[in-house]
Amino acid sequence: DSAFWDNIDLRVQRDKMILADEAAKAIWFLCQQPASGVVSEMVLQPFNHQAI
Repeated sequence: DSAFWDNIDLRVQRDKMILADEAAKAIWFLCQQPASGVVSEMVLQPFNHQAI
C-alpha cells in the first residue's frame, strides 16, 4: 500500500496490500546477494488477489 493508490479509481483491499517498506526490504535482500549469480526476476505479491 502506498500513496500511489490514493487517486486510482479501482476497488482494492488496501489493508491486504504489501507495505512499501516490506517491498523495499525484499529488493534490498536481492541487492545483497553474491555477484556470482544474477537475479533475473522477482515476484512479490500478497497471498490474495486485490480486486474486489
